[in-house]
Amino acid sequence: MDFKSRNQIISEINQLLTEEGFETSNIYSQSCFDMFAKRKLLLILLKALVNIDTIYESHANEIKKISSAFHASPLIVGSKSRNTKLEEDVVYERHGIPAIGVETLKNMIIYGDCPEILADHGGYYVHINGDLLKEYRQDYSLSLKDLADLAHVTRETIYKYENGIARASTETAMALEEILNIKITLDIDILKINHNINTTNLSTNINSNNHINNNINSNNHINNNINSNNHINNNINSNNHINNNINSNNINSSNINTKSSNLNSNNIEKDLNEEDDKTKDLTNLGFGVVSTKKTPFDTIAKIDNANNANTSFIANLEEKRSSRSLQKIAISLKDLSLITSSESFFMINNIKTKEAVDGIPVVKSWEIKELEDYHDFLKIINERKENS
Repeated sequence: MDFKSRNQIISEINQLLTEEGFETSNIYSQSCFDMFAKRKLLLILLKALVNIDTIYESHANEIKKISSAFHASPLIVGSKSRNTKLEEDVVYERHGIPAIGVETLKNMIIYGDCPEILADHGGYYVHINGDLLKEYRQDYSLSLKDLADLAHVTRETIYKYENGIARASTETAMALEEILNIKITLDIDILKINHNINTTNLSTNINSNNHINNNINSNNHINNNINSNNHINNNINSNNHINNNINSNNINSSNINTKSSNLNSNNIEKDLNEEDDKTKDLTNLGFGVVSTKKTPFDTIAKIDNANNANTSFIANLEEKRSSRSLQKIAISLKDLSLITSSESFFMINNIKTKEAVDGIPVVKSWEIKELEDYHDFLKIINERKENS
């Protein structure tokens, strides 16, 4: 079977989202993600792959960090797993990120049809509306054992379904629906924001309605945290766990990931220390800082203060850049700032660099050290934006 290339998948996704009213970012094919897409309150961070199994765990972790920082929904879209085509209207999972085929994405975006089936080790599973199951079981005057016998499962299994602590196989779900003459399976709303994404399992968000609700209403959504016995990915090393809560108390310089292209070990250590110092300076001003790898920016900085209309920043911290390189980076920073509703800035040491590059404010490293708090920082950023 012939599969579309990655570029074809990206192009098809971009066209689909644009036609359906999404704003889309530029394509960042050399990054850990490919694009952002936004419509109203919904922000999606997408990675396109031919084979969804080929995503690196490190890249997945970066995608989850960035998604959490911007309250975005991470999503992998591909064509196959191993050599098998992805089933339509089935949700897969790779390193804690939902993965679907292009046709499934089309059904969700165009028709509002959320998938119901989750592919996991050993088969396909669905989530049961436990309240509805219990209601109809009682209406039919069936005990737990009565219904279990009819569906060829145990009494304990029916109890778990009714209390939302177990998933059902597609076969069992169909049997129960036939017995009770009612639809009891729940849709999986993979575009609902999960503020507590964990690398060990996919906390599937359930929408009992058959549409995607961009204005998330807790009354219409059930956040089904899958029982640990059914974890989708049980093999992720605990050292790779990432806490994606955006509260500044949970984002600090101790989680800094640094980047360096210099292969000399002495220079690598020097570069890491310099970047640590920069993010530490931002932390000292009151920012929560998330450093990133394999992205068009180096750091996401956030202010935990509701009084600030725009409290998110994306920053480039590289020092040794030519003017031409800075101008290229500025294009990406502008694009991503617009789609994520954030601000951007450069932090560099070069005294010859102007106070703004193509409208992106430039803050010198020594200036940061002289500031009292983020209020002083915001003042500098605003002044240099106005004067650029």
